[in-house]
Amino acid sequence: KRLDVAQICMGNMRFVRGAKALREASGEKEVEAKIATVAIHLNRTDLAKKLYEECGRYDLLIKLMEANGEWEEAIKVAEEHDKIHLNTFYYRIAKSFECANDFESAIKYYELSGDGMAEIPRMLWSNERLSRLEKYVHDKNDPQLFKWWAQYLESKGSIDEAKKFYTIAKDNASLARIACIKDDLAEASKIALDSNDPYAAFHVARKYEASGNIQEAIKYYTKSQRLHHAIRLAKTRGMDTEVFNLSLVSPKTIVLQSASYFEDKKQFERAATLYARGGNTRKALKIAETNKLFKLMKTLSESLQETEDPEMLARNAQFMVDNGRYEEAVHLLLNAKNYEEAVELCERNNVPMSEDLANKVITEAGAGVGSEEAKRQINIVTRIARLCKQQGLFNVACQKYTQIGKKAKAMKCLIKQGNLQAIVGYANTAREPQVYILAANYLQNTNLHNNDIKVMSTIVAFYKKAKAYENLATFYENQAQNEIDEYREYKKALGAMTEAIRAIQRAPNAAKTGRQKQLEYRMKLIADFVKAQQLGAKGGNFEEMLKILNSIMDSPDAESAVRVGDVIAQIVEYYYRIKDYKNAYEYIQKMISRGIRINPYLDQQITDTIYTSLGVAQPSDTAGQEGAEEIREEIDPSY
Repeated sequence: KRLDVAQICMGNMRFVRGAKALREASGEKEVEAKIATVAIHLNRTDLAKKLYEECGRYDLLIKLMEANGEWEEAIKVAEEHDKIHLNTFYYRIAKSFECANDFESAIKYYELSGDGMAEIPRMLWSNERLSRLEKYVHDKNDPQLFKWWAQYLESKGSIDEAKKFYTIAKDNASLARIACIKDDLAEASKIALDSNDPYAAFHVARKYEASGNIQEAIKYYTKSQRLHHAIRLAKTRGMDTEVFNLSLVSPKTIVLQSASYFEDKKQFERAATLYARGGNTRKALKIAETNKLFKLMKTLSESLQETEDPEMLARNAQFMVDNGRYEEAVHLLLNAKNYEEAVELCERNNVPMSEDLANKVITEAGAGVGSEEAKRQINIVTRIARLCKQQGLFNVACQKYTQIGKKAKAMKCLIKQGNLQAIVGYANTAREPQVYILAANYLQNTNLHNNDIKVMSTIVAFYKKAKAYENLATFYENQAQNEIDEYREYKKALGAMTEAIRAIQRAPNAAKTGRQKQLEYRMKLIADFVKAQQLGAKGGNFEEMLKILNSIMDSPDAESAVRVGDVIAQIVEYYYRIKDYKNAYEYIQKMISRGIRINPYLDQQITDTIYTSLGVAQPSDTAGQEGAEEIREEIDPSY
């Protein structure tokens, strides 16, 4: 395997072709491949094959076999060792068979190479094997081949036969074209509509244009997506509505051409709209401003940004202000991020706010806390929130106040709105003492807690989270009073007063001064009355009961804890049960002397019996239905 020796030998032999081949083979990496080249030129092909196999150069081995006409051996090697070049190899075999006029073998290998669709029809047609070509087309049953055969038939003038193959190939464009050639526009239109093929529609459109039916031509040009042709025809006939509508869905170049067309015709609104659509916003705004197209200017202003041209934004905003179009001016100023001037314009002209408008006022990031810029931002958002609140947009105002950390004011906006669920949810999210207190106060004022235990629990939880124990004590105290006034449930009132005292005991020392003693005094009076009620109900120590009740009556400010009418009524009822009408009458007189009405506390039958038994005339205010009506007002019959 001495290549240098081989070169010397080739030179001594004066074998020029072999020496040249050896120099060309020097670029090969494998020594065996280089030596195989020498062997080939010395007619030692068997040795060359062996050397190619040793170095794994099957591509060169296959080429050698091809050159020797050893096709079957070459195919076996390619299929086993050189699959990457297999299709190329099949193509070379097919070309060889074609040159040898072995068309059936050529067809086989063209198909194996993957180029059969193009090469086989070419080969058969160029060699005038038309019957075999037709058979091949039918056998393959491929749309592309059917289309090729149909085109061939059409070129020969066999239109009907071509149409049949176009139909099999589902080539709707060609079918429509043939129908147009035959002037069968109805058939062509039907094909275009049924197939929704843009190429078929284009052929139909051209035929309608040639026949002068411009309306139908525009219709089919549109379906074929050749909008420039449709617009061209519409312009020639002055069909401006069609020109405008088609331009809106056209590429920018066509849009700008149509905009110039409308500008020349002094249809400025359409021109400005199309200029904006085509990206020339500056010209669109200039046309809108010159012709005072305020609605269009508002639409265009919403798409403008600060970077587009601050001077243009400012000029258009001032134009809107000069013409009294304050809302549009505000939008332009906000797009330019000129927040202060926009807010001032809203305040001065009472511009209607909206959630979208308010949300455009967004503070820039990066302002340091406490800096002048941060203060300016907070002031702007505060003013926007105030405007929203004044105009009844409480939800938007809440968002703005929250944005700048003023959660108490945000809660007040929700309270104005009156959305119970939103109030509770916001309080749980905000987690600020003042917010908890505001929410609890609102829930307490709605009186929903009287019938809804969940609401009552929420109020208590909010006061506890805010550590507002004095407020919590007041809430329980009000609950106790409500039980007494509405339902005469002194036992429940006693439980509420117990909770009130527990709450006030957790309040700061300054809040306890006098407050705890006051609550304890009220609780004592209520507890005494509950005890008296229990003694009277059990039929027990009535003397003790009377002693407690008289003590309550004589207590200072007893009315702040219990209803004295209930106390005296219990004494009267006791004497009525033991038929001591005289003592009962005396306590009724005490009730009257205290200015307490009788009927709300004593049954009419009791008073009638007492007065009749003593022969005393009843006072006029104890008779009739007035007292009964008051009882019905004060006592909930469903309780």
